[in-house]
Amino acid sequence: MSRAQNYLHAAAARPKAQYPGVTVELDVRLDERPGPAIVHAVQDHKADLVALTTHAHRGVRLVLGSVADKVLRGTDGALLELRPAAG
Repeated sequence: MSRAQNYLHAAAARPKAQYPGVTVELDVRLDERPGPAIVHAVQDHKADLVALTTHAHRGVRLVLGSVADKVLRGTDGALLELRPAAG
């Protein structure tokens, strides 16, 4: 299993351990356009919530990154956007 897959499985295990009734699905897709790829994954899984991290830090994208903006505009569910901890 790749380092990325190990990281994702560990990240998915945390909310499952803390909230036993929660369902966490992982979907890894390779695409040159991440926004539309995420929107398609959300539609395929009929997801209620999308959680993203962002490094956006300039202009209009200060509040919402360009990928997150595409996901927000392309889906009907909730979007949770977090900034990774500095370090």
